[in-house]
Amino acid sequence: MENYFILLELPFDLPESDTNKISEAISKKQAQWSRDQSNPVKKAKASEYLAALEDIKKVMLDPTARKQEAAKAKQIKASKAKELEAKLSLYRAKGDELSEKDLKRLVLPLTKSRKSLEAETKSKIKSTPPKFLIKLKLEMSKTSCNSWT
Repeated sequence: MENYFILLELPFDLPESDTNKISEAISKKQAQWSRDQSNPVKKAKASEYLAALEDIKKVMLDPTARKQEAAKAKQIKASKAKELEAKLSLYRAKGDELSEKDLKRLVLPLTKSRKSLEAETKSKIKSTPPKFLIKLKLEMSKTSCNSWT
């Protein structure tokens, strides 16, 4: 099962602690997953998430368990950032420019918020790889990365 902070798209660097906001995020996702059950492509995952709903509530509404879940989310973020750094270093070594196609191939598997990431980085695509890497790292550090999976 995925990390609950990431799944609910809640901030975890400074973990969300407002139980009202957490409950609201759970309700929104529950509604989304219920709708997704009618989609043949999304049905299996939606059913899996709905089946885990009680555990999601249990973990996310308990301060101690929530803190542990946030720590796991941070580890996932660090792992994904390291993976991205390794892939980008190949582009730097070759001296290639990072095309839009390359960007999608590298970044999209690491995030669920594809549209927002594409919009934020679209202007950076034509940069040389080292400049792109610096800008991407800055953007990653500014966000909560609540969509890294």
